[in-house]
Amino acid sequence: MNGNYIAAATLALIALSKRQGSMGRRGRKRREWTEEQIGLLGTATDAEVATALGVSLSSVSAKRRELGIEPYGWKTKPSSDLGDNIGSEEPTTERRGHGQLLHREWVEDQIDLLGNFPDWEIARLLDTHEYYVAEKRRELGIDSFPIEEWNFRKENYNWTPEKIALLGTMTDRDLSALWGDIHYSTIARKRNALGIDSFGTSHTRYEDVDVSVIDPNMFGIKTDREIHTETGVPLFAVKRYREDLGIEDYRILRAKYIEEALDSLSRYLGKLPDDFLAEKYNVPILLVQKKRRDMGIRPGNSSVYLYLPKYMIDTLTVEVLNCLGNMSDTLIEYKYNYPKYNLAAVRKELGIPEYKKVIDRNKNLGDGWSPEDILLFMTKPDDWNSEAFAIPMWAVKALRMYWLDQMQCYPQGLTEESKNMIMNKLYQQMVSHR
Repeated sequence: MNGNYIAAATLALIALSKRQGSMGRRGRKRREWTEEQIGLLGTATDAEVATALGVSLSSVSAKRRELGIEPYGWKTKPSSDLGDNIGSEEPTTERRGHGQLLHREWVEDQIDLLGNFPDWEIARLLDTHEYYVAEKRRELGIDSFPIEEWNFRKENYNWTPEKIALLGTMTDRDLSALWGDIHYSTIARKRNALGIDSFGTSHTRYEDVDVSVIDPNMFGIKTDREIHTETGVPLFAVKRYREDLGIEDYRILRAKYIEEALDSLSRYLGKLPDDFLAEKYNVPILLVQKKRRDMGIRPGNSSVYLYLPKYMIDTLTVEVLNCLGNMSDTLIEYKYNYPKYNLAAVRKELGIPEYKKVIDRNKNLGDGWSPEDILLFMTKPDDWNSEAFAIPMWAVKALRMYWLDQMQCYPQGLTEESKNMIMNKLYQQMVSHR
């Protein structure tokens, strides 16, 4: 197409559009097309016309189709010629719209693109299908563009200050069509990385956004986009607020949880059904099945229900499953309110041995205890502690004496309320033993 004509038409129509106020952002009233602007439709690719008029690519394409104007580079093939293609080994036609048959007509500047860009990228630029681009390239004996080179260009694209300044001033697709050497998805990633809103959205500063409407607890259970949809806070502000709080993206947290959950449930693979484990641990069943296959374990079945009541298995929680065999049945019952006699039956059926604490006489008995367990230990009788913490009675008495000696220096993490509770319990025990 004549370059001078495009340049002159561009300047004239941009000036005309500005006078008519038709170059506004998306979301305003329906665009009014002048005869001069309509006259450009079909004389160049939709991307070139969109750039010339300063409007979106979708707006140009929609108007052209509305008026029944053929895309640039396509022409109507007479119905008398249809028979020529019957049984042809070179399909050079395509049906579009209401059964309209079009034939691709290549021009020199379009042929120059072949082999210099991926077929799908050329198809996007020329508003055609990748099949016809590849067909024309093979017809001319041109090698396909190496995808490795395209990826290298994408990762090492030359982002000049002028190009960065255009980000957000028009749609990513229009910028891709304007520059012609980069995919719109790459432009979108660069724009998002710089915190620039997409074309058609308000350019709001983070300092002007009220992020107090976001409950910080939402970040652990929802994605940034879900929080944006629910609260109305701009997406970039949601992301910025989360980063200021030092919280990782929910998708990353979710991925870490799934990895840990798969490790935890792996000891039950083949013993309990995959769907049961997937539901209890809240992970996709496909990942559970993949984990089992990777470990070379055959699928579990429901035979466990033949020997145990269904409620006994179905009422197991993730916490109980994780503690089973890693904590005494008595302590699990106390913490998670699951009957220890049921726990023993479940353990036996699943082949999990009873928990026994290993005592290293070369280490301090009081090391490795959480404040919660210390509080529980100091407020319970010795025989219960021996059973719950799976330690012999001599160790129970030694621990009690050790922590009694430490009463003036409580273990780190105990609250004042916990300290007072321990002192009251100890006082009551002393009184009862008099």
